[in-house]
Amino acid sequence: MNASPEVVVKNMIAEIEALIRDDAHVAVLPAADGDLGKLSKAIAQLTDLLEARFAQLHRLMQLTETINTGLVIDDVLDQLFASFYDVIPYDRIGVALLDEDGERITARWARSLATAVRLPVGFTATLQGSSLQQVMSTGQPRILNDLEEYLDRHPSSVSTRLIVEEGIRSSLTCPLTAMGKRIGFMFFSSFQKGTYRSVHAELFVAIAGQLSTIIEKGRIYEMVLESKQESERLLEKLTRLNSGKDRLFAMVAHDLK
Repeated sequence: MNASPEVVVKNMIAEIEALIRDDAHVAVLPAADGDLGKLSKAIAQLTDLLEARFAQLHRLMQLTETINTGLVIDDVLDQLFASFYDVIPYDRIGVALLDEDGERITARWARSLATAVRLPVGFTATLQGSSLQQVMSTGQPRILNDLEEYLDRHPSSVSTRLIVEEGIRSSLTCPLTAMGKRIGFMFFSSFQKGTYRSVHAELFVAIAGQLSTIIEKGRIYEMVLESKQESERLLEKLTRLNSGKDRLFAMVAHDLK
């Protein structure tokens, strides 16, 4: 039995006031006829949408805190994969970075729920002439909701074939930009076709934007470590050479005597 218009309106007002206060929403709105029923249903849907958005923003804030305290790329990306699974759709996330010349991209990190990962870390491809070149130049995300159909049209795409073999059927790709420079791509992927048909790409772009900084910072950190290790190797080599020189001088001095 439908509630009276007065009861429906009273409950809708209570629901809206709860949203304004950021409270957990009130009891389910009673059914009503006509436009009043449609309005009641729309308010309930709006409530669910706002709560979902709040959860997403909360996770994004948590990710920001992790980024601000982290240096190791893999640790932060692992945290991302675990943190957002229940608020945005994905079964796989991957990151590929540009080389210094900007000519090739290399898979740097990936996490997947697939039984076997077909597109491995270290996989590399030329950027020029690829579909990712447009994403790089425009800075806009790319959504492919049927990767099997895309592969039929682009049979020479090795990365697409590998990802399809992994079970992936749709993807959303965001460019990574740090300090005004394009540094690579982030790939959100799903086992289902059409997963990204009605999503708000802005959240995925925001996540990629937050991660661009830590990825670039982490890459610089890794370069510093490699440089330090190389310096230590050179110092060790110089020490050995210096020891050899001392032994040689000692032998020469002995022979001269």
